This record gives sequence, structure tokens and C-alpha cells, in this order.
Amino acid sequence: MDDGLVIAVSRAVVKHGRRGELDPLLRSVLEIDEHDPGTIVHAMHAERDNPNVIWNYTVYRDWEARAIHGEHVEPIRAQMADLWEQWAYPHWCDPIAAKGIQF
Repeated sequence: MDDGLVIAVSRAVVKHGRRGELDPLLRSVLEIDEHDPGTIVHAMHAERDNPNVIWNYTVYRDWEARAIHGEHVEPIRAQMADLWEQWAYPHWCDPIAAKGIQF
């Protein structure tokens, strides 16, 4: 892998009835990202038809920034580990085109 942007898209499924516990933890991840210059974009979405399905889109400056992000959010990941029915597995992507972010 090269030294350019690192882009991850992932899908996870929250255990039935546990979404209310998860949302504050996800927001706390974004609060950490606000102080992390290497995390360029981090967005989380719930499916309208199935709000227990969470999609995550993240753009990191490089692999080092991805590693730093992982270190910063590890305590929160540990807190939410039991809330997932299906853990988010990242799909590493290469940029093609976008509006709102310069690739």
C-alpha cells in the first residue's frame, strides 16, 4: 500500500435493543476525531429501513494516521465490543471522485 490517503468503508450490525447504548459511544469517537488532524473525514450512518445497520466512512491522511486513530479510540472500542451482532470489517478503498473533499 502506498503513502496516500487511506479510505475505509465498513458495515456493522448492532445487537437488537442495544442501539441506544451505542450511539453515545459512536459520538465520543467523533469527539476524539475533532482533535485528530490525521482523520480527515469520519461519518457514521444508520440505514433507514434497519437502524441497527451502521455504515462507517473514514478518510485518513495516511496509514500512520490510521494507526494513531486506532490507539486513541481503543478504550471506546472495548466499551462497545459487546454491543455488536456483527463487527465492522473495513473495506479499504481507492478514491475515484468526490464532492466536498479533495482527493
